Amino acid sequence: MKAIQEEVHPLAIEFNSYFNQFVVLSKLDIRLYDALTGKLKKVMNFSQEDQIQSELTNFGFGGRQRKIFISDNTGMIKLYNLRDGEYLKSVNNLGELKRNDFESKAMHIPKKENTEVNCLLFFHKRSLLVTGLSDSTIRIYDESNPDSNQSELLKVLSGGHRDSDVTAVEVNEEMNLVISGSANGMMTVWSLETGQFFDTCLAHSSDIISIKSVFKYALVVSVSLDGTMAVWQIEGKTRTFQFVLLARFSNSEKDKHGREVLTGIT
Repeated sequence: MKAIQEEVHPLAIEFNSYFNQFVVLSKLDIRLYDALTGKLKKVMNFSQEDQIQSELTNFGFGGRQRKIFISDNTGMIKLYNLRDGEYLKSVNNLGELKRNDFESKAMHIPKKENTEVNCLLFFHKRSLLVTGLSDSTIRIYDESNPDSNQSELLKVLSGGHRDSDVTAVEVNEEMNLVISGSANGMMTVWSLETGQFFDTCLAHSSDIISIKSVFKYALVVSVSLDGTMAVWQIEGKTRTFQFVLLARFSNSEKDKHGREVLTGIT
């Protein structure tokens, strides 16, 4: 019984407003719970789907929360229908950086045995999937064509995190920015349109686990496993953005190892 419990240990939980369900990710499956009754409604099991055993790492909703993107520790991202679990397509392929337009950039990306997808975010208004990987890249895919068998890789952002794993991504819609955080505590700001690097923000000493934009205000909040939360103000105009640290808060709660921790932003 203990081994079974370890297999279904939750890695991520999100509320799906379209189906009124809590979606819970473990390394082997997705579990859907009714938000009103708490009853388990469905288990989407992927352990036998591929010949190569992989573990799930993260998920995100697409298609007005009717579809779900699921990533694994081999670097693959797949899209499924959340209603019935039907497989729809593979977003990427492991050789996508061998394309001519990304070949020169790939030379400077750290080579790892497995390039794990650590985080992903679907930007509905532009039909873009923004992902953060363990090879220190942020990859942006075009999801505007629902009939395509594979998504188009539009941009690869690299060089902003000193080869550290990218652990959090956010899109600031009003200013057309991509904001990424990494395991070394760095937060980096990029242009969503061009992929241009804007700024590096330093306020944390460990993994950044969550970044959120405060809409209607030029503010961004970041949270780290070192137990700190930082509030940033976005200053400047197009192509000259800078982030200014307004406040830094430290959590007094400690985990079992004695480390101060924050768990996320809502």
